[in-house]
Amino acid sequence: MNTIRASSRVRRIVRPPIAEMAKAAQLLEQSGRRVIRLCQATPWFGPPEWALEAVKKRLHEPVMHRYSPDPGLDEVKKLLCSRWFASRGLTIDPDTEIHLTCGASQAFVGALTVSADPGERVILSDPYYFDHLFAVHFLGLEPVFVPMIEHEGGYSQDIRRLADSIEEGASALVIVDPANPTGSVIGEEDLRFLAEHCAECGCMLIIDETYERLEFTDKKRSHPWLVPELKEVVLTVGSFSKSLGMAGWRLGYLFGPKELMDEAYKVHDSVAICSPVPAQALLREILMGPVDDWLDGRMIELRRRMETTASALDAGNGFFSWRDVEGGMFTFVSYSEDRNSLDVAMSVLEKAGIILVPGSAFGPAGERHLRLSFGSSSFDDLKAALEMLAVFEPQKLA
Repeated sequence: MNTIRASSRVRRIVRPPIAEMAKAAQLLEQSGRRVIRLCQATPWFGPPEWALEAVKKRLHEPVMHRYSPDPGLDEVKKLLCSRWFASRGLTIDPDTEIHLTCGASQAFVGALTVSADPGERVILSDPYYFDHLFAVHFLGLEPVFVPMIEHEGGYSQDIRRLADSIEEGASALVIVDPANPTGSVIGEEDLRFLAEHCAECGCMLIIDETYERLEFTDKKRSHPWLVPELKEVVLTVGSFSKSLGMAGWRLGYLFGPKELMDEAYKVHDSVAICSPVPAQALLREILMGPVDDWLDGRMIELRRRMETTASALDAGNGFFSWRDVEGGMFTFVSYSEDRNSLDVAMSVLEKAGIILVPGSAFGPAGERHLRLSFGSSSFDDLKAALEMLAVFEPQKLA
């Protein structure tokens, strides 16, 4: 009898160590230990109460339990384009240029599928978001890694090396902005330069803006979509999991030129048919309410958490070093001992009861780092964890 094996495309994917960390944390909790989770990049808050109450009243409506049109409910897309995107100066045709998706992950798969054929090259910054590499592999594509530049003030994209990689031949360049796990933000001029380079070389620019509403920087920001001659080479992926606290509702978006969105429709229908209708209804209610003021309040709190984390680590014993962030809800801290990040993360979990994500999950450039989310737990838990991390000593590592 022949042995049945998974496809080579899937087998080449290495699962990140987060599952191993979660299992170890569960065992600690079962033994009676307290565990503080600073690992997942999901916010401490949920969706606005006014929107939740409005959706609760609609749960018995038949439409809530049926498929919507594949790209999403027309009313919701129009509201999204006229409020959410228009506030950034973006003009998007709700009928032909946007799909509502099951989070940014599904949107990314759609964008990548229509951008590249098996065997073609896709450029990723290193450190990268590991789910992006998963998608590259299971679509049979070849990743090209361009290390980011690390400095005491944080991280930045290596624009020249990215441009060189585009020139060497690639079907897509992926830019996560703000970046996960580094929290860096790319400047307007650099992003436009890369978009122009993509247009010249026949390379698609895929922008993942999952953390777009969670920025601390005053950098001048503009999207390449605003430049008519660049619209044809830009696909944009986004999510409402972070900014609107909708991680469990699974709702995101993909927007781009009509010709590519027509093709992405096929992927969307095959993978999901449509995004959850209750989630679309919730987004409608959020956008109908005072969402900007609500977001401002969350950003004030997120900045407080970021500044608290920076101060605690800067005042610590030096084992962990803060890295500045310009967006997102995490920092990619370095540590002073020459050990692999999974070992260090496991030791921090065992000794202090704190879960951090090993930097190796985000690629070779992530080693000697841990991702710390300052936006996921209660503020009291964050402060308690920081007190322990600030005095954590290398010799106490297992």
